[in-house]
Amino acid sequence: MSGTDTVDTVGLPNEPRSDSGNEGTIDVHLQPPRIRLGYLLILFGALTVAGSLAPAVWRCQADHDLSGGFALAQYILGVGVFVVGSVAAIHGRSCTCWQR
Repeated sequence: MSGTDTVDTVGLPNEPRSDSGNEGTIDVHLQPPRIRLGYLLILFGALTVAGSLAPAVWRCQADHDLSGGFALAQYILGVGVFVVGSVAAIHGRSCTCWQR
């Protein structure tokens, strides 16, 4: 090695550095990982099913009313399906969630 070369922290020789400090640098903009809308729709659908099942079972156990539990689950599922279906219909036209 000559007297103007530098050595980095792992002991490998580097090229001599210029005084400007900006030559040879690469400007990298890192973006945080995105959660794709398709995955969020699947998650919301699963949470809707679980969210309707829990109050329905509770209503059946607490009041011994099976039809009341099913009616409660039906209302919760109706709202969840409406939301997921509406967003999926709009999103489906330009969906790239499953492409890599």
